[in-house]
Amino acid sequence: MKESAPAWLYEMVHRAVEQRFHTDPNKIKLRITLNHEADKGDFTVYVFPLAGVLRQSPEDIGRALGEYLSSHFEEIERHEAVKGFLNIYLSPAAWRAQFYTIAQTPQYGHRPESGKLALVEYASPNTNKPLHLGHIRNIVLGVAISRILQSQGWRVRTTQVVNDRGIAICKSMLSWQRWGQGKGPNDYRPPIKGDKLVGDFYVLFSQKFEEEYEQWQQSEEAQRIYRQHGEGKDPKAFFRSYKNTYFQQHSPLARQAMEMLRAWEAGDLGVRALWQKLNAWVLEGIEQTFQRLDAHFDRVYYESEVYQLGKAYVLQGLKEGLFERQDDGAVVVDLSAQGLDRRVLLRKDGTSLYVTQDIGIAYLRQEEFQPDAMIYVVADEQEYHFQALFAILKLLGFPSAEGLYHLSYGMVELPHGRMKSREGTVVDADDLMDEVVHLARQESEGRGELKGLPEEEKEHIYEAIGMAALKYAILRVGAKKKMIFNPEESIDLQGQTGPYIQNAYVRICGVARKLGVSLDEDMGNDSTYEPVEVEIALIKQLLEYPRALQQSAEEYNPAVLANYLYQLARSFHRFYHEQPIVQAETEEARHFRWQLCRTTARIIKDGMYLLGMEVPERM
Repeated sequence: MKESAPAWLYEMVHRAVEQRFHTDPNKIKLRITLNHEADKGDFTVYVFPLAGVLRQSPEDIGRALGEYLSSHFEEIERHEAVKGFLNIYLSPAAWRAQFYTIAQTPQYGHRPESGKLALVEYASPNTNKPLHLGHIRNIVLGVAISRILQSQGWRVRTTQVVNDRGIAICKSMLSWQRWGQGKGPNDYRPPIKGDKLVGDFYVLFSQKFEEEYEQWQQSEEAQRIYRQHGEGKDPKAFFRSYKNTYFQQHSPLARQAMEMLRAWEAGDLGVRALWQKLNAWVLEGIEQTFQRLDAHFDRVYYESEVYQLGKAYVLQGLKEGLFERQDDGAVVVDLSAQGLDRRVLLRKDGTSLYVTQDIGIAYLRQEEFQPDAMIYVVADEQEYHFQALFAILKLLGFPSAEGLYHLSYGMVELPHGRMKSREGTVVDADDLMDEVVHLARQESEGRGELKGLPEEEKEHIYEAIGMAALKYAILRVGAKKKMIFNPEESIDLQGQTGPYIQNAYVRICGVARKLGVSLDEDMGNDSTYEPVEVEIALIKQLLEYPRALQQSAEEYNPAVLANYLYQLARSFHRFYHEQPIVQAETEEARHFRWQLCRTTARIIKDGMYLLGMEVPERM
């Protein structure tokens, strides 16, 4: 965890070390941490680094340091030395001053622009199917890390590579050509999203292939192959293992799909026209999904345009002796020194691979953007690929090699198990978003707190709640972990959920309506009110916001911010239940508590925005 102690406290402790022990504090790495447990003080100073310099026991140093602080600084109410730790308790007046510093700091937690540029790649869909739950995790992570980096002074550009060519695309094309009856998305009643339509034909190809394979297994050719290669083996097990060979060598359907791919690569006008038509349907449908997920891209690369990039850099590396040509003509790189294996960069026929393409795209981005960092948001199944890609780019002397990062994420499943595209068991992103919004609608209607609002406004609120439920459930889990997404649990107002955090903001908006003020009104600053324990606990949470943003950015980990916002909301809900605000005992108490409310609302709204979520004023 990053430390959250304010700068003035560090300066105070530094001054005490210098004056009490006549020691240069800059030569000692002092550590001060914020405590949330009341019995351990507000802050803890780690005394051990001083003990090594002063040659005294940590307890004696802690006691002497605490006495000096308590006697010289009115902000320190009391202290206690426990072994190598000095626990400090601030006075209520010090906490009041600290809070007003937070409240009066514009863009609290944000950092000024550093001039550095980060390029974030995420989404990267295929044009043979709609986006699914795995894509949602990818996109939600990409949006969040882009905004978090921007809050910490980075200039950020977002990009994606659309996988719009290859055999999978041709399967959808062939399937629609044979069984689609020439119908487009708008020819159905009701109309079908283009990505959904093309995805259905991708599934249909697989179903037709399975039927073809089942029939072929009864043929004399199949039985002859079984006698030659599978004698003594279980026939079902043998034919399960033979399916890929059948696709490559025997299948009429596969042969037609491969012929279509070769025709595409040869520039056949008819095949290209069909490809453009279906791709346009898919991309239009996917763009609708992107808009709903608030995903926007500064630059889009299409695999059909960049798949031949990279060859020149591989050949240059070969010329410089970084790579080697095998006897069969293939170009390879030996990455054993980096703990990896030998990787083929160009096949023996001179054609490129995905790693070759990614080398080319990296250099193209370098030329276009000159980024200081490139972050690739890609599933963990590609970890080895990116280890090899980064190692190769370093060998080539790639300018941004030190800024390359693979934001790897684990598989996400629903409670009923894994999903498979070819079998049609994938949960479409659109369907899943519709489900959580439907659950949000049911929850809100059951509570009856939106009665009287226009239907359009209510639908906007349902959408905001449902999308926050979905996104937060994904982001609160560390990206590298596999996870199960449960739609019903994600909407729970009492759990660690997006709606729970939204509800804190909604409550503050309710307080504002009762006070007859807006969130922009501060009602004046109070100079004498002394905050009590539950209010100090909330101020402590507010104090940690910069630390949460910094750590999220440095670790490329939105889960830090997501979990921080839950703790902030939890602290606010406790304060809301324990302290009267509208009916506060004094005018100055009301003013202070309203300031605490509106500052908390500002941080919640900002933090939720950085995670890609909206906060409604009613629920």
